[in-house]
Amino acid sequence: YWFADHPMGYGDTFINTVADICRWIDKPTGPFGANFDDGVRCQEVLEAVTVSAKEKRCVNVKEV
Repeated sequence: YWFADHPMGYGDTFINTVADICRWIDKPTGPFGANFDDGVRCQEVLEAVTVSAKEKRCVNVKEV
């Protein structure tokens, strides 16, 4: 899709990212195969970060 020796620019990297996401979005075993449990774990980490920032202390994910 790019000619040989064609330099890639800033915008081109986004095209590659979108292409990768589209290629893997329907494949649960691919690199973008997150499920609900992964989302819950991610939210727990984000909540711990929020509490940590508000209370100005380290917060273990198990606390939230």
